[in-house]
Amino acid sequence: MDDRAAITELLFRYARGVDRIDIPLIKSTYWPGAIDDHGVFVGTGHDFADHIAEPLTHFASTQHSITNVSIELDGTRARSECYISVTHVVPRRGEDLLFRMGGRYLDRFEKRGAEWRIAARLLLLDWLELPPGNDEIRAHFAKIRRGARAPDDAWHRGEPALA
Repeated sequence: MDDRAAITELLFRYARGVDRIDIPLIKSTYWPGAIDDHGVFVGTGHDFADHIAEPLTHFASTQHSITNVSIELDGTRARSECYISVTHVVPRRGEDLLFRMGGRYLDRFEKRGAEWRIAARLLLLDWLELPPGNDEIRAHFAKIRRGARAPDDAWHRGEPALA
């Protein structure tokens, strides 16, 4: 149970880092060289943290909620699927517009010494809710890989693999 609790806490720490735009906190959840595939960005987790720092400042606030955490342990490796619900608050013309999405993080973790961190992450988009007239933002989200039902979903195909 200690490993499962540590991985779950790591997922929560990542969400807190993104919502607070705490780049060192975000980076602390990834091993150096870890791969992050957010669809709109594919690269290392550390580079992803740097990449999102400036765009996040355009939101009045963000909230990443993580639920339904499933973890498969295999010694010093683990695979996890967690549900995410994300709300971005965008100030526009004196009012707040809400951009919402639901999806999942599919993660591969490695334990080095006593510490778990992300070794690979894949974001899947399951649903999106945008105010009307946001074609540019809709096109941005269209670059994110979609979730599917079993057996066609990335989780059921074994992504990200533990190997």
